[in-house]
Amino acid sequence: MFLGRFTAALRVMIPGLAGMARMHYRTFLLYNVAGGAAWATGMVLLGYLAGASWQQAAHWASRIGLALLALIVLGLALRLAARATRRRADRLRAVGDRVAATAPVGWVRRRFPTQLGWLRRRVDPLRPQHNGQLLFRCHAGLPPVGTSPACRWVVMLVCCRA
Repeated sequence: MFLGRFTAALRVMIPGLAGMARMHYRTFLLYNVAGGAAWATGMVLLGYLAGASWQQAAHWASRIGLALLALIVLGLALRLAARATRRRADRLRAVGDRVAATAPVGWVRRRFPTQLGWLRRRVDPLRPQHNGQLLFRCHAGLPPVGTSPACRWVVMLVCCRA
């Protein structure tokens, strides 16, 4: 809701989506006003700081809005993929066993045993110190990358199949 204010496409769609999701009006109003205030303040400051080159600033703001939209869509797609992966775990495991038996995966295992061992230890859900969540760490205070079940499934497919 809040980030939807920063992209033109979502700015138009968010109220309808919030209504379809039966979001409480107070919650919608709070995030809508906060997002609108942040967006308006940011755009005014950007125009003020850009001065005479405000067209260049508007161009960059448009590009940043499109990048933000792409990140939001990617996040939603990854969430849907994670849900689908969880629902079809047995079927995916069977497919994984077949793919793991192929020549290219065997070649990767023979070529990179040290790297795959490290990767296996990092995503192993049976190791409590890693909790299967620490594939990569971001140092900017962002959540870990590569922690979705789909990502872990791909890594475990290459690393852990016999």
